[in-house]
Amino acid sequence: MARRCSTTEPLPCAVYQARVLLRAGVLRRLTSVPFEDFQERLLRPAERVIVEEADATGLGFRARHRIIAQIVVDYQLPNAADRLEVYEAILELLDIGYEEDSQAFRRISRNRDLVNSLGLYDLKTRFYEACRRVDEQDPIVAQHWAILAIENGRLSLAEQLLGEAQRLAP
Repeated sequence: MARRCSTTEPLPCAVYQARVLLRAGVLRRLTSVPFEDFQERLLRPAERVIVEEADATGLGFRARHRIIAQIVVDYQLPNAADRLEVYEAILELLDIGYEEDSQAFRRISRNRDLVNSLGLYDLKTRFYEACRRVDEQDPIVAQHWAILAIENGRLSLAEQLLGEAQRLAP
């Protein structure tokens, strides 16, 4: 995915819109850049946009501000299908067995602004399908997908998804 963008900036910016740090390991797998080359190849070229942040769960990367994240995403990924591709790639690399990835998944999958930025119903549906591939047992993903279905007049799908959400809910 990073090959399609002129820089790595859209990757952390895409998820920081949902206030999610892009974990160093996920960024490494997305870009194939070894950790020891992060400073030279990823951080220095994006020094005015991307910041490194460490917390109790490890090292991550984010935009300096959510507005900057939005500007970068709008400029670097103006096509909703390209944004979806970035989200799918990031979701695919999350390992929800790790708390930090589980938190990232919850924030990404529950962010309606992020989903609404995809515009077309089919792209939004693909987003929720990608979320289900990460965690098919998450009742909130089913619920959010059902809300989308209701908003788009797909009531039989909404009924099915709400039934799944109810069955999956603790």
